Amino acid sequence: GKPLLGAIKKRNLEDVVVAVVRYFGGVKLGIRGLIEAYGFTANEALDEGIVVLYCEASLIRIVASYTAWSHFQRTAEHFNGVKVISADYGSEVVLTVGVRSDEKDELIAFFKKHNCLVKVQENDILMKIPL
Repeated sequence: GKPLLGAIKKRNLEDVVVAVVRYFGGVKLGIRGLIEAYGFTANEALDEGIVVLYCEASLIRIVASYTAWSHFQRTAEHFNGVKVISADYGSEVVLTVGVRSDEKDELIAFFKKHNCLVKVQENDILMKIPL
């Protein structure tokens, strides 16, 4: 309801769910008391929660040698905006990664420099990854 939505809007949050379960209330609390109880509880829950910031990212498929994959893992802290979605280990490493747009070209260049096959998913599919 409005008290919960107000608590969310006050913090400028998106993609969030706040649920308040009422075990008691109504006639004795009155309408105003219920509104205040819901608002207070939503604010308390949001104050205790952890806010995680997300950004839009492109989905990229990379076929890499184990040498290139190992080198990437050693230098991964350089790429803050990269999230490995999946890694399949066979004769080569097949990665699906989400990468922030500001690091996309650098990541592609890194793997191409190591003779890896890099494919950006069709239509530059966007997803959200933590900052």
